Amino acid sequence: MSSADMNRLRKAARTYSRGLLWEADDLLQEAITRALSQQRRCPRDVGVVQFLIWTIRSIASSDTKKPKRMERQSLSHEIEDPTPSAEERLGGQQEASRMTAAFTGLFPDDPTAQMIIEDTCQGFSPDETQRRAGLDRNSYASEMKKIRRRINKKYPKGWKP
Repeated sequence: MSSADMNRLRKAARTYSRGLLWEADDLLQEAITRALSQQRRCPRDVGVVQFLIWTIRSIASSDTKKPKRMERQSLSHEIEDPTPSAEERLGGQQEASRMTAAFTGLFPDDPTAQMIIEDTCQGFSPDETQRRAGLDRNSYASEMKKIRRRINKKYPKGWKP
């Protein structure tokens, strides 16, 4: 397996381990173990790397469906209210506005891309955005690819205000 293949596997493991109790390396190791022990069988027409990525996704998916065991809290600890305060909500809204403005600013002469970015940031579904912009699936996918590439080029390490 090439180093590029291992990097793809590590990236998939990092992606699917977010929000889980699994560390990325442990998730990757578990996928390899299940493949080697033949708990999971690779179809003949699928590459090994793709099969391992599917296995990683499957393990992560099944982990999210299992009920989490709640850790006991001692009575001396107060339970914090998980809802954000008004200041936190306002800060999040301001951050989202800055991000939307920065991303739409990358497309000064492309109103379709700007509309897609704004709709995405406002929580519209892809179907709603396609309908509002008058795009078919292929055109929408092309626009999204263009948007992703330009944002990744401008912010290669992710959005940082």
